[in-house]
Amino acid sequence: MRSLVVPVVVIALMLIGCGQESKKPATEPAKKPAATSGDPKAPAADSKDAKPAADAPSLVFEKKPLAAGASYKQTSLADMAMEMVVVMGQQPNKVATHEKREEARTTTVLDTKDNAITKVEVHYDDQRTIKRDSGQAEAVEIKSPVMGKTYVVTATAEGTIEVTYKNGTAPVPDEVQIVRSHHNTLGKPDQFAQLLPDKPVTVGQKVEVPAGLIKNMMNINDEPMEIEEFAFTLKAITDVSNQLAGRFELVLKMSVKPGPGMKMVMDMRGDVVLLQSGLLSSFSLEGPARVELDDSLKGQVQANGGGQMSFSKSLTY
Repeated sequence: MRSLVVPVVVIALMLIGCGQESKKPATEPAKKPAATSGDPKAPAADSKDAKPAADAPSLVFEKKPLAAGASYKQTSLADMAMEMVVVMGQQPNKVATHEKREEARTTTVLDTKDNAITKVEVHYDDQRTIKRDSGQAEAVEIKSPVMGKTYVVTATAEGTIEVTYKNGTAPVPDEVQIVRSHHNTLGKPDQFAQLLPDKPVTVGQKVEVPAGLIKNMMNINDEPMEIEEFAFTLKAITDVSNQLAGRFELVLKMSVKPGPGMKMVMDMRGDVVLLQSGLLSSFSLEGPARVELDDSLKGQVQANGGGQMSFSKSLTY
């Protein structure tokens, strides 16, 4: 995800010279009676600081991991469009970029241990980047080297992630790096399931979730991001494929400093839907991005403009 966030800012710095058809899981479907009190689909109050009402509906998340033999399909999309005018002296420079990343992959669980998935087979149905920058007449499509290929990924006892083709041979390093980046939590218990409390979560209740987990969901672990604001609140209890699920509101403000005196700030809001089993069903996040200059550049450089970013992920079990 790095090039989705940084490229337009790097260009600006250079200009100013400063720097599934789905398969059923092997786990049993969650049972509906686990929702408690009130209308199970009633929304929470909109107030940011509102506390859960005494009679608000709640849901117990069962934290059921997938078993060996279970399969799921994951699709994801990341999109960023930025347009800026950078002025140094009397010379304005327009910088524009639009980049979109699409991915679809199918995963089959091959082995588990201690409530963690330790070995999977993953097929990349699609993975591509579509990009258009200033001065380009047409967008350029770049297909990932893993597209159309199948890998076996194993979390070893030594704590490393081993990647092979199905026949046991080793892929080229570029492919290994991509596949590893998508499986950096393999061999560890599901992060969301472990963070959810054992007691009922009530509509309107905020749940403590480390911001690093959200960065992992967005595939931006390699970004030097600073999380400035974060909130994760259960907003409603809903139904997904005949399973109860919780819809959480996510509020996220993050920033990155690509060079001296400049910061890109992203104010984002979205939804996370978790099945009662604790498995992730969907994730969406979007919002504006803007560039801020500190005092070291004011009077020398002006930067006007901004853009829009969005991330989404959907899993079908």
